[in-house]
Amino acid sequence: MNKAIYSFFLLLTIIAFSQQIFACTCEIEPIRKAFRKSKAVFIGKAISIDDKSLDKNNFYPFEVTFKVKKSWKGAKEDKITVKAAYPNSFENQCISFKIEKGNEYMIFARTDKLLVKTECSNSYIIERDDKFHQKNVKKLDSFWFRLWTKIYPF
Repeated sequence: MNKAIYSFFLLLTIIAFSQQIFACTCEIEPIRKAFRKSKAVFIGKAISIDDKSLDKNNFYPFEVTFKVKKSWKGAKEDKITVKAAYPNSFENQCISFKIEKGNEYMIFARTDKLLVKTECSNSYIIERDDKFHQKNVKKLDSFWFRLWTKIYPF
């Protein structure tokens, strides 16, 4: 009887103090593979965001215009517009960000429509003194890195 009561209170305690947990499996591909698959790779500052979310069939409802600060691929003009998708609620999202006007981003845009995913992707917001960003820029600046991505398909 004591074991049953002890087990009941233990279960009750676990339920009372447990937190809601969401599973998140996110594998971000290596930068070399992301560079090869992307039509445009650049650093830009978001200058306008056009919400076209009224169209329910549009999976990329936001048209974001960036002022290009540095480009490695595809962004030939000083401004570029991409289509972005991000969830309405960022609570409990795994590795995602929301594009906001005025912030700087590293963008890897895919397909001819320049689609940008904001969850589980190589695109990200640039933080001040970000070592990860500095490492990526160093790779992208390397002639050998860009050449190797074209030659070696893996």
